[in-house]
Amino acid sequence: SPLLGGYDVPETLSYHSTLHSPIGADVRQQLTNWAAAKEMMIQTTIGLRYETNTDQLRYVLTKLREMSCSHPMINEKSARIRAVGFGASSLDIEIRLYAKTSDWNEFYEVREEIVFRTKEIVEESGTSFAFPSMTLYATRDKGLDPERSDAAIAHAKHVV
Repeated sequence: SPLLGGYDVPETLSYHSTLHSPIGADVRQQLTNWAAAKEMMIQTTIGLRYETNTDQLRYVLTKLREMSCSHPMINEKSARIRAVGFGASSLDIEIRLYAKTSDWNEFYEVREEIVFRTKEIVEESGTSFAFPSMTLYATRDKGLDPERSDAAIAHAKHVV
């Protein structure tokens, strides 16, 4: 362990760098020295409208992955773009990338490029971003199919 000002200072490995902390510090907690980081995380969740069909969703995911892997300032090995769930008003996609920079201005520029390109990809797919909404149905249709409902209920009774 290197000495610093007469104190024994252990090394702690972090995802981004090696840190030095005084003995009194709780070395069990994860420490990250962001000033020494060579990459900065871009993380956001976007929501697509529920009217988005499965092919459109696959298109958006595929194009976002292609965009992140081909961007010269994105660490392609760390790129994570996944459909993560059904939100209250949207089909949710999480985007998690690492920009290859430790400069804040450059980071904001890369993040802005990702935002614009994401919007273009969503527009190209023919769908759009979701917004909090409520759907009111006022129809005169027949509603649910009673035969299928009865068959499903009968099947469920045998399963349980």
